[in-house]
Amino acid sequence: MRLRAMTLGRWLSLVALCGLGCHGAAEATVGESTTAGAEAGGAPRPEDVPEVGPVQLGLAGGEPDVVRYLMVRSAYAGRLSPDGQRLFYRTSVTGAPQIWSVSARGGAPEQLTFGEPITFHAMSPTGTHLLYGTDRGGNEREGFYLLRADGTEERELLAPSDAFR
Repeated sequence: MRLRAMTLGRWLSLVALCGLGCHGAAEATVGESTTAGAEAGGAPRPEDVPEVGPVQLGLAGGEPDVVRYLMVRSAYAGRLSPDGQRLFYRTSVTGAPQIWSVSARGGAPEQLTFGEPITFHAMSPTGTHLLYGTDRGGNEREGFYLLRADGTEERELLAPSDAFR
């Protein structure tokens, strides 16, 4: 099952509700009910629900900042082309690990794969192709694919199977 990405406001609302619920529960004694942080119907009080709006990113080293934490992105498994002109890497910035490429001189990155999460990738010795694996729906039964390094052509080398590889 895939989890959908939550908006910051929705996430903060859940954190606020959990924090209020946990706080209230921690103060309650056995056999005692509490509505701390909530109105009689169990709904949060209006002042406890965060407002949705533009986000302000604090300066590094300042007060702890949940926004800075939530905006963390990573790139991993970097592979430099044999000629040193391009860097190929995986990142989950789109919600699932995909292969991206960027010029070694800098510039905008290009997404090369789309769809199911990429489990690994490797550069061919000539630098013209990438070998990568993906498992459909997270079932860990990988299929293997060959992708031109510029992302213009792709072919299946070994289809996903019912067996683990």
